[in-house]
Amino acid sequence: MNRKLPVFKNLLYLSGGKVFEILCLFFYIAIVARYLGVEEFGGYSFLWAILILLTVIPDAGINSVLVRDLTLKSNENSRYFGGAIVSRYLLCVVIFFCFLLTVHILGLFPASRGSLYFGLMWMFFRMATLSNNAVFLAYERLDLESYFTALGSSLILIFTFFVTRFTDYRITGIFASQALAEAITSVSSFIVLSAVLLKPKIEFAPSLWMHYFKNSFSVAGSRIARNVYNRIDIFFLYKFRGVGEVGIYSAPYNLIQRMSFFGLLLSRPVYPALCWFANHDKKMLSQISQKWIKMLTLIGIPISVGCITFSNSIISLLLGKGFEESSTVLSLLGIIFFFSFPNALLWFLSLSLGLQHVLLRYTVLSLIINTIIDLLFIPKYGYWGACAGTLAAELFFMISCMIKIKKSNPVFEFRFIDVFGKPLFAGVLMAIVAILLQKYCHISVTIFLVITTYVLVVLMTKTFTRSDIKSIREILRYRTEFQNKQINEAGELL
Repeated sequence: MNRKLPVFKNLLYLSGGKVFEILCLFFYIAIVARYLGVEEFGGYSFLWAILILLTVIPDAGINSVLVRDLTLKSNENSRYFGGAIVSRYLLCVVIFFCFLLTVHILGLFPASRGSLYFGLMWMFFRMATLSNNAVFLAYERLDLESYFTALGSSLILIFTFFVTRFTDYRITGIFASQALAEAITSVSSFIVLSAVLLKPKIEFAPSLWMHYFKNSFSVAGSRIARNVYNRIDIFFLYKFRGVGEVGIYSAPYNLIQRMSFFGLLLSRPVYPALCWFANHDKKMLSQISQKWIKMLTLIGIPISVGCITFSNSIISLLLGKGFEESSTVLSLLGIIFFFSFPNALLWFLSLSLGLQHVLLRYTVLSLIINTIIDLLFIPKYGYWGACAGTLAAELFFMISCMIKIKKSNPVFEFRFIDVFGKPLFAGVLMAIVAILLQKYCHISVTIFLVITTYVLVVLMTKTFTRSDIKSIREILRYRTEFQNKQINEAGELL
């Protein structure tokens, strides 16, 4: 049962799981937004933003370190898995204690305590899910992760529908639904993982815990900073513009953010390969990185165009009355996919090259840029300023990472015209066709013709060809064959 799957099969499974998760998310946001209304949905989003920030700290980059440990130290994998679990929950206990102490001393959220408690329960089980996912990734069994992603998404949708349809628990009931769904998902995935892949060895090992704390510091700082700048818009909108504008902004923002994770998940299956090439063949690393970034850009651009040109229809369908202004937010933030999809691969590429400190530096600078723009423009322009800050931060991160990777590794080549220019040209033509046809054709016909236009332009400009796909497969096959050769040689020596 402990068998690896090829990268493309992992990619297929993970993509399928993510598509299903996004579809469930669309229905989830539609149900919750219609149930709560603009004002109450803004309050829900504010509490959720706090919980997400709390979750980042016990996550703390431990997954990245654990994946590397499980890849390189097969004889001690059970011990490393157990150490990562204990390290994560030690941080969790500290965070829980400090947060609850602060809430009770300062008298914060007096009307939302039940929601917060259920939110912390969700956080507890979420930590277990994250640990399980690291093992699935290290063992290149993302088919199992996708199954449990689909399970979790389905349960959240079902439980939330039940709460909003048959009870009057409002926000507290919604958080309780999320906690219950995460509990079932984490426990079931752990049972399967222990049976077919790896059982954790829990022991008293302070040195091992410190290994995770120390080695995850840079990644932890980067993720904390990134999550702060992903959520800081909501805090500033809450402070300067009120809970109503938080609701208008956060509904499309949640959709955008979850869909941006699609780029992250498309990059995750190739992370073990990036780590291997970083240590054995940097020319191959450069080739696969460039082709993968181009592929991600080609996927991200049509999503951007769709969000920009069909924002009114999307918001009307999902959210209904009271959220009309959210269509403007969706069209503005839709541009982000042009940056966020390549940024996902750049994140893993930097980790594979040992540039964690670079990620920390540029993520913090991105946070500063976002914060400055928010403070300057949100008080006067509201969600327009929030959108500008988010886009500027993503653009800065992409350009800075590319420059640094090139400087530290001269063998790397980023052919900007080939990687970004041709896809952008196809995207512009796609947008023009969408704008022209929207007034005269049914939306289904428009979408079909727009996608056809994009595909034809990509094929005609030879932006991504069969040879590119063949090249990626050959590179990954080369890695697998070389690994097998090393294993066989080691066996002969023994």
